[in-house]
Amino acid sequence: MNIICFDSIDSTNTYAKHHLATLASGTIIRARYQTQGRGQYTRTWQSSPNENLLFTFVLQAPLPTDSIETIERIMVQTLRQFLQSKGVSSVHKLPNDIYVNGKKIAGMLLETIREGNTVNSIVVGVGFNINQTTFTALPNATSLSLVMNQTFDIDAMADEFFTLLLQNVHPHFVLK
Repeated sequence: MNIICFDSIDSTNTYAKHHLATLASGTIIRARYQTQGRGQYTRTWQSSPNENLLFTFVLQAPLPTDSIETIERIMVQTLRQFLQSKGVSSVHKLPNDIYVNGKKIAGMLLETIREGNTVNSIVVGVGFNINQTTFTALPNATSLSLVMNQTFDIDAMADEFFTLLLQNVHPHFVLK
């Protein structure tokens, strides 16, 4: 498992896109804090330092033609499986959010790098609220900590989640 971890970075997706030439397929870029985390439609992703799982997963060519839909489905499946393993039921809200008890617990931002009609790379950024309990101006947000009324070891959660992700990705993509 190739993981690059930063204490603080502007955005894991931005880092991944700027360093694609040096990143193998299957690389995970993780940050303990993002200063410019992004969501869909130019929205920002707000997160307190060291409280949530913030990462980007990189896929590189050769990619099957249905790779965008496949990795999107795998990421949603992995997020929901992970929550279910903790006894938490969740719902996928299109296009890219995971909700628990009517509140957003995770979101993803999928970006493609293309040459013409060919997809050369896909970067999937994920923000997964683990320990954050206060969400300023975000009344519809929640975290695993709020749902389960406990605090988690964020590094252990990351290891567990990344292991599950790679298990789910492996049958569909060649990782280096």
